[in-house]
Amino acid sequence: MACRAGENHVWSASANFALPVQECATSVVSPEGECVAAGPLHREALVVADVDPAVATGFLARRFAPERYRDA
Repeated sequence: MACRAGENHVWSASANFALPVQECATSVVSPEGECVAAGPLHREALVVADVDPAVATGFLARRFAPERYRDA
């Protein structure tokens, strides 16, 4: 998820179940690919993060939806 967020330069968030067997936790990843907030594995949690939509340029994502990523 971090790789895709960084590659496409978009914010990415994922939610996961609090189950004994899971591959990742609930998290929020910045357009630079940095995990800015994450919940614990195997437990319920609330994850809160401040995001700035202006830093998401959609560098590679604009190939598929250019109307969503206009030049500033």
